[in-house]
Amino acid sequence: MSAEVRMGLRHGIDEVHGVPDSPREARHAVGALMREPAGPYSGEAHTDAAMAVGELVAHALQHTPGISRFAAFAHDGLLDLTIDYRDGPPADFQHSGAATLRWTVVSALATSVTFTRPHGRGHRVRVLLHLR
Repeated sequence: MSAEVRMGLRHGIDEVHGVPDSPREARHAVGALMREPAGPYSGEAHTDAAMAVGELVAHALQHTPGISRFAAFAHDGLLDLTIDYRDGPPADFQHSGAATLRWTVVSALATSVTFTRPHGRGHRVRVLLHLR
C-alpha cells in the first residue's frame, strides 16, 4: 500500500477501492493510481481526474447519507470512477448552490456519467474520464 493511500482506501496496480474519509484522500489515491506503471498519466488528465474525484466525494459527504463504496480503475486510457451512496434519498446535483457547481464541473470533465440504483437501494454514480 502506498504511503499516500491510507485510511479507508486500498490501492492495487490499476485500481483504488474502499471508502474515502475526505475528498483529499480520494484525490491522493487516484493520483497515486495514475502514477503507476500501468497508467503514467499527468498534466491535464491528472488535473481533470483530481477535480472530478474531489467534487464527487465532496458532494457525497455533504449532500447524501454518505459513501458505501468508492472505486477507481485505470484501463484503456480511461479512468472509471464508481461511487455508491448509502441508502437514502437520491443525490440531487440539480439544486442550487455548491451541488449545482459540482455537477457542472463533473459533467464538463466526464466522457460519460450514469446514475443507477443497484439492488433497489442507495444509488451509484459512475463517471468515465479520458486520461490521454
